[in-house]
Amino acid sequence: MEKAVGIAVVYANGKTYRTKPGAKYNSGGWNRTALVGDGAVNAYSEMPVASMVSGEFTLTSSVDIEEINSIVNGTIVFSTDIGSKYTIGEAFTSKPCELTAGEGALSFEFQGKPGTQTS
Repeated sequence: MEKAVGIAVVYANGKTYRTKPGAKYNSGGWNRTALVGDGAVNAYSEMPVASMVSGEFTLTSSVDIEEINSIVNGTIVFSTDIGSKYTIGEAFTSKPCELTAGEGALSFEFQGKPGTQTS
């Protein structure tokens, strides 16, 4: 039986961050929108979409929130427990991290150039 992704680890500029369940990777690329007129789809338009890695890290004393918040022009790697890795170059923290007390959770969101599968 095949194994499905269950655990993800995020590397931001080489530093390891353990994610809580629910971390997400979006490869970016293009959003396409149908252009409708006269009762039919006539064409479509395209708009670029940034790649994104988001979710929650487990917050420990070794996690530097300001360091995460200050990432610009970085490299983000989303690594799964089935061996696949996805890399986003020229990445940046797109919104400040948010801490949830009592849960040990630190929300994060990185965006950048379209991502690539690197293994």
